[in-house]
Amino acid sequence: MNYWNSFLYAVDGLGHALRTERNTRLFMFVYCITLLLGGFLKINLVDWRWVIFSGAAFLAVELLNTAMERFVDAFHTHSSKQEDIHYEALKVTKDVAAAASLVLALGWAAILVMIFLPYVQGTIA
Repeated sequence: MNYWNSFLYAVDGLGHALRTERNTRLFMFVYCITLLLGGFLKINLVDWRWVIFSGAAFLAVELLNTAMERFVDAFHTHSSKQEDIHYEALKVTKDVAAAASLVLALGWAAILVMIFLPYVQGTIA
């Protein structure tokens, strides 16, 4: 497999998440608004780095959460009733992956508040 094919598979994965995951679409909408706001407020280069990195980190964790959910769902769908003893472990796996997204979403929100609040306050004053 060459690098181009690997890139195309990754783009397909991102496209799948955008088509099927409401939270991914919501994040991308808010992230685009955030980028527009950063341009409007003319945030400095260091702040841009934080906005871009924290947004990319959240998107990456959200994509991993989606992958984990799909894997767990596929495993559970193909397991027999005798393997339902794994149900609780599968549920915990999905819950912990979702918690990782939640933790990073809260961190991303905190970063945005710390970055944008001084700009907004300076614009208002």
